[in-house]
Amino acid sequence: MTTEPGQLSIFSNLEVNAASLLDALKYLKRFGSKKQTSEVAWAFDGSGLLLQMGATQAQAEASGEWSGLARCSADFAFALIGVLPEEDVVTIWVEGDKLHVGNSSIVCSWEDRSSLLAYASQDIDLEGLLALRLRYSQEELERSHVINRVEEAERKRNNMLTRAVKALQPLGITRKDLLTFIEERLKRKYPQTGK
Repeated sequence: MTTEPGQLSIFSNLEVNAASLLDALKYLKRFGSKKQTSEVAWAFDGSGLLLQMGATQAQAEASGEWSGLARCSADFAFALIGVLPEEDVVTIWVEGDKLHVGNSSIVCSWEDRSSLLAYASQDIDLEGLLALRLRYSQEELERSHVINRVEEAERKRNNMLTRAVKALQPLGITRKDLLTFIEERLKRKYPQTGK
């Protein structure tokens, strides 16, 4: 379902682990830079709620339906730290042009899943670009015009692997060992969506 920016789908509804959400918001507040952006992007990758502020990302355990990206002010997101309900699960949904988090809400903008990839690719670091390959299909990456950036990140990774293998070869460390290590780390940090 595609909606115009500012028009949100009432079908976007998540049940989010409250403690995990609190940790994610605190992480963004501590490490996110308001110099880069004053917005927080809210998305769902099939296994968790992804929060992004500029190049800084955090994730909270969640389940439900969420087909795009909601953006709201960072001030609202950080204010939630002090007002999240003391329940185990917080419901987050979008309706009209508002993002609702428990009993709190704010006007926000909405973009479909393709736009999410384009937005994420603007400020994302090398690790985040490599993780996009795990989280999205080839078709989604191409449709969102981020495939070139992902492929460039993979070339950089391969160049770094070549240098690292040369340095670690006397210890019996192979290219496959390092590639497996990198992929396992990315899978833990950025769970797959089952593309």
